[in-house]
Formats: sequence, structure tokens, C-alpha cells
Amino acid sequence: MKKSIFGKLMVTYLVVIITSTIIFGVFFSILLRNHLIKTKEQELFVKGKQISLVANYYLQGLLSDQTLNYVLNSAEIFLDARVLVIDRGGYILALSGGAVPGFGRGKAAGRIIRGMQLLPKDTELVLKGSTVSYRGFSPYYGEPMLTVAIPVVSGQDSGNAQVIGAVFLNSPVPGVAEAVKDTYTLLLASFLAALAIASGLGLYLSRKISQPLREMNKAALAMARGDYKKKVEAEGDDEIGELAASFNYLAGELDLTIEALKEEKGKVELMLKSLFEGIIAVDKDGLILRINPAAAKLLKISEEDLFKLPISSLEGFDGLSGLFKDVLKSGSSGSCVFTVDKLTIRAYVSPIVSSRAILGSVGILQDISQAEQLEKMRRDFVANVSHELRAPLTVIRGYTEALLDEVIDRKEKPDKYYQIIRQETLRLERLIVDLLDLSRLQSGKVELDMESVDLETISRSVLEKFSPLAGEKQVQLTLLPDSSPFLVQGDGDRLEQLLIIFIDNALRHTNQGGKITISLRGEDQGARVRISDTGEGIPEEDLPYIWERFYKVDKAHTPSLGGTGLGLYIAREIVHLHGGVTRVESRPGEGAAFEFTLKKA
Repeated sequence: MKKSIFGKLMVTYLVVIITSTIIFGVFFSILLRNHLIKTKEQELFVKGKQISLVANYYLQGLLSDQTLNYVLNSAEIFLDARVLVIDRGGYILALSGGAVPGFGRGKAAGRIIRGMQLLPKDTELVLKGSTVSYRGFSPYYGEPMLTVAIPVVSGQDSGNAQVIGAVFLNSPVPGVAEAVKDTYTLLLASFLAALAIASGLGLYLSRKISQPLREMNKAALAMARGDYKKKVEAEGDDEIGELAASFNYLAGELDLTIEALKEEKGKVELMLKSLFEGIIAVDKDGLILRINPAAAKLLKISEEDLFKLPISSLEGFDGLSGLFKDVLKSGSSGSCVFTVDKLTIRAYVSPIVSSRAILGSVGILQDISQAEQLEKMRRDFVANVSHELRAPLTVIRGYTEALLDEVIDRKEKPDKYYQIIRQETLRLERLIVDLLDLSRLQSGKVELDMESVDLETISRSVLEKFSPLAGEKQVQLTLLPDSSPFLVQGDGDRLEQLLIIFIDNALRHTNQGGKITISLRGEDQGARVRISDTGEGIPEEDLPYIWERFYKVDKAHTPSLGGTGLGLYIAREIVHLHGGVTRVESRPGEGAAFEFTLKKA
């Protein structure tokens, strides 16, 4: 059964009070009894000596029996004691009260009468001249008695002292017991009064001590539930007050600490949610503790579905769960690459190590699909550039050696060979120019000479430049200007380069008898330019990447197409420098349409 501190304090108070009272009462009663007996004994001695003087006269025949009896009876009344006078033989010569049966209340009391001889053991010492005092059960009176015996001595004045008898004074001890009993009654009344006062005081003090402790207990339970605002009210500057103040200070500090931890936890949670990389944390037993939204998105799963599940739940992802298990077992970091649908993901897993043991591990998931694509495009670019450089150089070298070695037919004019060498040289020049433009765009060194430009004039000029080439391929070039002429804000040379890139790209991918159209349309805040063709179109899977550098839809590096894979990337960067956007629409076999926007002047 639960015992409160209030009950313990009250019981302690009562036990101390009762025990102290009992001990005090026992010692006090013993001391009081001894004191009363000692006092009575001294009184009997004093009075006994006085009576012994009277008895001395009586024994010498100088005093009558009547006078002696009067003195003895008076002494009995005042001393509450039976007085006896005996001679040298131990015989009772006189006694107070006469012959009475049992002076005391004892049932075994005998009769004490004049002429009766007392026992020798009672008279031996006193008749030798010694004053005797003893207490105990008296066979003469049948109850406990205090007895004092004083010798009666004659001839003291003449120097011939002689014991001629003795005086016995017998006082009942129960008289003392009655006095002690009365004292016990008084002590009991005092004890009950003290107990009542002490109980009230103990109740007050116990409540004063236990109430703050109860408040602290309630506050501690509230703190366990997360409420650190509850305070303990305690008055005074004693230990309880100091404890309450310390408890309130502790609660306040804990509140601040918990709030700080919550804030830090919130920051960590926010950072985890804001990270583009996926984060997965597991404990030492391999149970998933945390998975952030980025990881759930990469793995195409729900955060709640994996919480507190074993890492083996990720078995469907090549090598990921095995990597976590290996790291937890070995304590060394590791990595792996796996795919989810069309995404390529690299995982880095490291152990969480304390000074003594591995507490768990944490993994970072990175989507490297774009990096892989860029790496692939880089390899393609190197292959394209190598091919594009090698092909014209091989042709130039071949025809140059043929001219130098004069192995051509004398009837055939060399102009044909010079023309081929010139075309391949121009091809090399275009490649080098594209590479230089790419380098300037990537380094941010391209500066625009912004002015008001007539886009229709530039478009017509570009179409005129491509007219001969379009005529050779029997491709129709068409310009559809806006019904309301307008000017745009831009760099005229760069806008011309932009249109050249789009028209050149359209010509290379439009078959004989096709059509290329430039549409100009003015809008509220800008202009929209659309270059469409009826060529072979662009496969759907290539559309997201055609604006990337080094990317070519033609994987076979067909020489007749003559592209470098840099034109569309350069075109997009030029549009972005002008504050516009680009887009493309295409279906295989139905041609393609490139569109970009510019700001009006």
C-alpha cells in the first residue's frame, strides 16, 4: 500500500511523542517514587528521634502510659505511620492505636498487640544502637511498608550510654504508590494534551512540507507529458522553498532546452526535406529510421511505408539493401549504382560510429541520370568532333596529294579538286567557329549590342543567303511576316546568327521538295518567331535533349548532314541572352517547328 510522506511524518511525530512521554513517565515515576520514599524516610527519622526521647523517659519510669500513648497516637495521625516502642528484649511495650488487626490492607496481616515479641531479625541491629531503615512486604501488616527503627539510648549525659529499647515507625508504601498514581494521572492528562497539540502542529508542519512535494510531483508528471510551464508555489527560504525554486529553475531551463532542441530538429527536418539528394538512415538493427521526400521520390515509394521496416524491404533496388547490410557489418563506407525506371541513382552509405560501437548508418542517394547523359554526350561530342575533323582533313589531304603528285587526268581540270578542298575547308571553319562560340557562351564573355532591330528585314536577308542551297535541294523557303510591322530589342548580328542556325538545321533535315517557313508574330509585350519544316522530324525520346550541347539526333554521323551538335545549344543561349525562351514541336516524319520569343523595342 502506498504511504505518503504526510502519513510518514505524522506517524514519526506521534511515535516520537509517545515514546518520549513513556520514557519520561517511567523515569519520572521511578525518581518520584524514590524521592517520596526518601522524603518520608527522612521525616520518619526526624520524628522518630523525637519520639525516642519521649520513649526514653517512659522506659526509665519517668512518663506514664497514658502520656506515651497520647504521643504515639498523635504521631500516627501526623505521620500516617504506626509507632511501636519495644524494650531490650524485643517486646512491645506500647503502640499507637492500640491492638488493631492488620494496619494495612493485606489479607495475611497478623495481630500486633502489647507484649508481643518482634522477630530477632527486625530488632537485632537497632538494639545494638544502629538506626535502621528498610522497606518491603511486612508480615505484621500484610502489605509493603517503609520501616524506620531508632534506638532508645539512656545515660548519654553521664557518658554511660546504654540502649534500653527502640522506637519503630511503620508507614505503608501504598501511600507513596497513591501519590505516584496521582502523578501518573496528571502525566496522562498532560500527555493527551501534548499529543493533541503536537498532532495539530504535526499536521500543520506535515502539510506544509508535503504540499510543495505534491506540487512538485504534479509538475514532474506534467513535465513527463511535455508541459514545462507548470510552476511549484512554495513560500519561505528554507530547504523546501529552495528545492521548489530549484525545481522551477530546472523546469525553465528544460523548457528552453527542449524548445532549442525542437528548433534544431525542425531545422534538420527542413534541411532534410529541402535536400535534392535522398537521405535514408537506419539503426544498428537495420530498421529504417528516416527517409526524406527526395529519397522517397527517387525510389518511387512512400515515406510512411518504410518507417521502422527492415532495410531488406529495399531488396527490389539492385544492391541498395545489401550495401546497407555490408556497411553495418564492416563499419566501412561503400557505394553502388542502380536504376529505377529510367533514372540512374548512385548511393553512398557510411556508418554512424560512436566511441565504442556502430549506432547505425546513413545513405545519400543522388540522381546521376543527367550526369550520365552529359557524360554520354561528351563522349559523343568527342567522337563527333574527331569524325568531323578527320573527315574534311582526310579529303583535303587526299586531293592535295593528288594535285601535288599530278595523278589526276590531264584532260580533267583541277578546279573541281580545288572546289572540294574549299568546301571541306569551309566545313572545318564552321566547326571551329561553333566551338569558339560555345567557348565564349560558356565563359560568359559574349556581350550584346542591343538596339531596335527589324526582324522581318533580317529574316529576308537570311533566306536570300540560303536561297541557292535551297534551290539545289528544291526546298521552298517562305517568310510569313506579321500584318503589323514591329521592331524587337536585340543584337542584330546575333539574331541573324540565330536564324542562320535554325534555317541551316532545317535545310539539313528537310528532303527534296520540302518546305521551310519563318513566321513572325507580334504580341503584347514581345514577338514570337517560328521556324517550321516538313523534314524527317525528331523522335520523341530525343526532344528533351536536342538543346543540350554535343547532342545530335543523327547517331550515324552522316557526312551529308554536316552538323556539329552545337548549333541548337548556341541558339538557345543566344535567345536566353535576349531574355526569351525556346521550345520545339515535332513528330517523326512530319517535320519540326522551333519557336523562340523576343522583347519588343
